[in-house]
Amino acid sequence: MQPHLRLLGLTILSCVAFASAADIPAQPLGTKHKLVFSDDFERTGLGPALKSSIPAFTVADGLLKGRQERADHGGTLTATLPLPDGNLILELKFRFAGARAFGVACDDIAYQGSHAGHISRIMVQPGRITLFDDKEGVMRNDIYVLRKSGDQKKLAEGDRLAEKATVNVPVKLEQGQWYRLGLEIVGDAMRVTIDDKVIGYLKSSGLTHPTKSNLRLSVTGKEPTMEAHFDNLRIWSVTAAPSTAR
Repeated sequence: MQPHLRLLGLTILSCVAFASAADIPAQPLGTKHKLVFSDDFERTGLGPALKSSIPAFTVADGLLKGRQERADHGGTLTATLPLPDGNLILELKFRFAGARAFGVACDDIAYQGSHAGHISRIMVQPGRITLFDDKEGVMRNDIYVLRKSGDQKKLAEGDRLAEKATVNVPVKLEQGQWYRLGLEIVGDAMRVTIDDKVIGYLKSSGLTHPTKSNLRLSVTGKEPTMEAHFDNLRIWSVTAAPSTAR
């Protein structure tokens, strides 16, 4: 993850709306269809399906372990998702092992309307989870330029334009404890659960992007020993999706 992405994930509170529990659907957005990606990390080495541009991810002890090895660059891992329509249900076990944050993004690197093809993303920190429609939010090309300009008026305008495409959810997650993350993206809605408890919801037009072919995991921390651990990654395509209109 580039330094600007790390900063956006960790300091974006100026353009983040807070989710209300009353706005979050109690029921799943869709039904699991075909399992398109699965990994239990019961091996040595990343294997052919996972790629890390910086050697910041390893597979050991039956876990995927991610860290930030360079001060100027967060660790990133990518995989290809054969999704038919961009709708997905993702499940993942995780624990913080010193890391400050990790991100899960489902993007389209061929898309040129947003920075680096970013479409959808969540950033998980011990104290909050942030849901992003990056296609129409902070990574949309015009908004990205405004927020990167260094000009306070342009930054404020970029924040205003991105506000409805970003939601922040306060949480309390402990270092060293395992949790189950659930992420659903169906139509123009994103829903997040922790240990089967619904905690976050975002409804935004960019989430309808029909191609989310690239899974990206990222980890940030001040020191190389600050890791995040992952296990039991599953991603399904979606069928029988109910309407997400509210």
